[in-house]
Amino acid sequence: IIDSYDILENSLSFNLYSDNLSVDAEFMVFENLDKNNSDRYEYILPSLNLVKKIENKSRFGGNFFLKSNNLIRNYDTNIFEKKNINDLVFNSNPKITSSGFYNNYNVIFKNVNSDTQNSNNFKEDENFYFSGLVQYNSSLPFVKKTETTNKILKPKLSLKISPENNSKDLSEEDIKLDVNNIFNLNRVSRSDTVEGGFSLAYGNDFIIFDREKSKDVFVLKLANNLRFSENKDLPRNVQLGQKTSNFLGELLYSPNEIFKTKYNISTKNNISELNYENLITELSLNNFVTTFDYLNENNTVSKNSYLKSTLKYDVNESNNFQFSTRENKTSDLTEYYNFMYQYKNDCLT
Repeated sequence: IIDSYDILENSLSFNLYSDNLSVDAEFMVFENLDKNNSDRYEYILPSLNLVKKIENKSRFGGNFFLKSNNLIRNYDTNIFEKKNINDLVFNSNPKITSSGFYNNYNVIFKNVNSDTQNSNNFKEDENFYFSGLVQYNSSLPFVKKTETTNKILKPKLSLKISPENNSKDLSEEDIKLDVNNIFNLNRVSRSDTVEGGFSLAYGNDFIIFDREKSKDVFVLKLANNLRFSENKDLPRNVQLGQKTSNFLGELLYSPNEIFKTKYNISTKNNISELNYENLITELSLNNFVTTFDYLNENNTVSKNSYLKSTLKYDVNESNNFQFSTRENKTSDLTEYYNFMYQYKNDCLT
């Protein structure tokens, strides 16, 4: 339960939900025992998040949402931050054309207000930011049915349009981009800005689905992002601001109940330099389950690289033994050897 013995936290939170409204509020006080007496306290009074679904009285088919994020924070004695972020979001209902295209679009208008003193996260004093982004999504699924499987081919694209000069400087941000979140509306994972410029994300999914086993037997996904002009404010680690981003891929193969493997890869736009890879393989035989997890992140701040192996023996549904070890490939050291016995039932592990 305790994550740190150096940080003391006191908090009070409440959450209110209805069909069209959610409110999450939290009041927090932190004390860092490693800091000087004058700088050891941090106050968040309060953090307030509100999401309201607005009744759609327009002729546009879809859902309107108003999202508001509010924060008042004081830390290191004399650093004060007040932040108010308001988003008006519209998600259209998908439409299928006579040609088989599956289309929808998303719109977001973002307003950010801040009032800070001595903060490195925001400009000094009062500041206001307003921008918007429109995203159009389209895909064309093809399905071929055999006696036991569905073979699905799904080319897709996502076009983003936003004012070019309305991006904040995120060039040093360390974000992760994969074949799924590259099509997200907020793929830079920031609440205080939108992604500026014109860009086109495109990709293709090929899936073999076993209807009898009700699972994917084979999955191959590929994706990339094109930009009409470079945006140097966007994260450099995935080349999102360049005219061509990282090339992304995902492969899954699970021919039976014994063997399963999944591989994720990201290469730089020259294809020859590897940016990220993760290979997970699982072998199940009788009551033994062996898992190998290899991760290599060349172009991140952490530069993680490890090989983790786990051997599990299931005595029955409630009892199992596990042995695991992880080797750090960066430092060429074994980080740990773990041996664990686990008992679990419906309400206890």
